[in-house]
Amino acid sequence: MCPVVLGMPNCCRIQDFLAHSGENFDFCAVGMIDYAAIATRIARAATGKEKVAVCGYHGWHDWYLSANLADDHNLDGHLLPGLEPKGVPRNLKGTVFPFRYNQFEELESLVKREVIGIVKMEVERNEPPRPGYLQKIRKMCSDRDIVLIFDECTSGFRETFGGLHKK
Repeated sequence: MCPVVLGMPNCCRIQDFLAHSGENFDFCAVGMIDYAAIATRIARAATGKEKVAVCGYHGWHDWYLSANLADDHNLDGHLLPGLEPKGVPRNLKGTVFPFRYNQFEELESLVKREVIGIVKMEVERNEPPRPGYLQKIRKMCSDRDIVLIFDECTSGFRETFGGLHKK
């Protein structure tokens, strides 16, 4: 299943194209960032686990910005350096943990240390994945019953029509 969010004028044209691709797609009549929040909420509900490991940009929702409640610099490499999470509920502190792209050992250590229910990341983040990187993450998530969400929030259709997962 590949969630895709499009504005209404483009939705019908692209939905028709994607319908013939052999893939499964969900469409949401909201903005791209809203889909990221929807996917996170559904994954949390399905797993019963609140903690999320993130890599990359996933919007401005409270769930994501809460990573900066513990340290204003947690999201520096993912969003805007020094972003203060003013207005984000304090009770979300300790629910989102950033990791760096192409640093599998960093994610693996995080998963061993915390009860992570979701790994949410961009397929590609400023550089291509190292050989085997995405496959190792997929295997680790499958082995530990962690939901893996590839979010193409900033990559999307920029390199390949249909998303980077087509590369």
